[in-house]
Amino acid sequence: MNPTHTIFNKLNPDWCLEQAQWIVKNIPMTESSNSSGKFFHTYRCWHLHKTSEIPIIKEMNRLIEEQSKQFEEIYNRAPKTDFFILAHTIDDSKEMCVWHKDRYFFNGQYHITIKGNANISVDDGKDIHNIDVPNGTMWYMNGTEYKHKINTGTGTERFELCAPISQRPEHVKVKIKGVVNNKWKYIDTSSEEYNNFRKKLAEGVEDAVKRGTASNKSVAFPTPPEGFKTND
Repeated sequence: MNPTHTIFNKLNPDWCLEQAQWIVKNIPMTESSNSSGKFFHTYRCWHLHKTSEIPIIKEMNRLIEEQSKQFEEIYNRAPKTDFFILAHTIDDSKEMCVWHKDRYFFNGQYHITIKGNANISVDDGKDIHNIDVPNGTMWYMNGTEYKHKINTGTGTERFELCAPISQRPEHVKVKIKGVVNNKWKYIDTSSEEYNNFRKKLAEGVEDAVKRGTASNKSVAFPTPPEGFKTND
């Protein structure tokens, strides 16, 4: 088994937070929850193509490329990225996700912990331990081999920027069609094709959970908190 996670770099956490806040203010939210069925509606997401000119996306791209040799030495494969995901939780005292692996949608992912110190529990097959890294840390979570879950906090705001590795090509193909043709490169959620794609994914996840073939034993997305606005 490969390591549960690896720390690669450190960025200025104040700059990262400013970047995250700019995205929330200026870029349309892609989804609350997501189609994997592993995250609740408290977990709001912005999906941005890797060619986005948002400075934090460009910087994370640069660092991933710069450290790709180190990644390959540890994980025996190249870190291929297509989309980046900014995740924002307004109140981290509410559940964000269920125990799961990343094995179907992608093969683990890079993170920049922006606010929240990671605070992820990992089951290594023997013990459950906590990943707690300082804000501004860029690290890789080996979520394909290990079950993991974001822990609840004390009711504060949470931000993380994720770069999924080796997303399914057929999923990337559909998502790219929905990317807005401007320098920010976010997904246009008014796209009928994209929304049909999400609906089919959600139905597939529900069926997989019922069959017991999913990497999560329960589905998170059907129950948004009362009064929580979604764009599903």
